Amino acid sequence: MKATISRWGNSLALRIPKSAIEAAGLREGDVVDVQEDGGILRIARSSRIDIDEMIESIDPATIHAEVNWGPTVGRELW
Repeated sequence: MKATISRWGNSLALRIPKSAIEAAGLREGDVVDVQEDGGILRIARSSRIDIDEMIESIDPATIHAEVNWGPTVGRELW
């Protein structure tokens, strides 16, 4: 399948055909990684971060204690 690179403001943009997007399982708003490999552009879905999974993986043994940096200065407290 072919596509055309077009100007979009001060940048260049590549319109990816709907069939390619669907085949890759991508949708509007997805973040992708773009890598250049000897003149070949590779586009792949970025790893999605699951915030609930991240929270569940917190280990209380590795949480650092609060650090007292001294009295407040300026507008640090609202």
